[in-house]
Amino acid sequence: MLILSRTSKRGDQSLQIGSDVIVTVLRVTDEAVTFGITAPKEIPILREELLDERPLEVTTQNTEC
Repeated sequence: MLILSRTSKRGDQSLQIGSDVIVTVLRVTDEAVTFGITAPKEIPILREELLDERPLEVTTQNTEC
């Protein structure tokens, strides 16, 4: 687990995961942190508590000509 901390409460800080996923802190208050995730449509993004409720869909593509 990567844990990041900042001394300021300013938002708009980002971190990159791999080559195509960016997590951006949008707002920080005393009670909550709001963040956004930018990723390709092919990458499913679910809150952890939803993983048990909905299995990830696996798709295969036929590339035979």
